[in-house]
Amino acid sequence: MRKKLTDALGTVGFILFYLLGIAVFGMPMWELGFPIWVSILLFIAITNIPFIGDIIGLGIWIWSFINEIQKPFDIFVIIYYVVLVVYVITMLIPFVQGIISALRDR
Repeated sequence: MRKKLTDALGTVGFILFYLLGIAVFGMPMWELGFPIWVSILLFIAITNIPFIGDIIGLGIWIWSFINEIQKPFDIFVIIYYVVLVVYVITMLIPFVQGIISALRDR
């Protein structure tokens, strides 16, 4: 995705890619209200442990989504849903495709 954004938008695409990355990681942490040290530990786990990190990230997104749908509708909820769609498109679909291909290769 970074290459596509950089090719299409240049430096702006590069910056946009990292801002989206921060939003994708930060939104569920902000929603759940974790202390900074827990957020740092989860960030390290998600980025450095390939398969387990994906499962942890998915679990955090599901947990924060359940909390978010119980809140009244405002601008922050809209922003959360937009970032959730970005997460599903960029992370969850390739993750599920990888699991399906691994099960087929057995």
